[in-house]
Amino acid sequence: MATDLLERVKEQLRGLSQQKLRAVAEFVDFVSARQDASDADLAMRLSEDALRQLWDRPEEDEAWADL
Repeated sequence: MATDLLERVKEQLRGLSQQKLRAVAEFVDFVSARQDASDADLAMRLSEDALRQLWDRPEEDEAWADL
C-alpha cells in the first residue's frame, strides 16, 4: 500500500514545475521536522517520572539551594 502511494506521488511530482517542486520539498522538510519535534516531545514526557524521582529529593533541594 505504501508503495502504491509513493508511486502515485512520484507520478504527480513529474508534472510539476521547478517552483512547485521546491514548494513540495519545503513542505516535506516541514513535515519531517515536525515529526522530529514530536518524537523529542514524546521522549521528554516519557522521562518525566524517572527524572522526578531523581530530582525531587531533599539532597537535590539542598544541593541547589544556593542558586
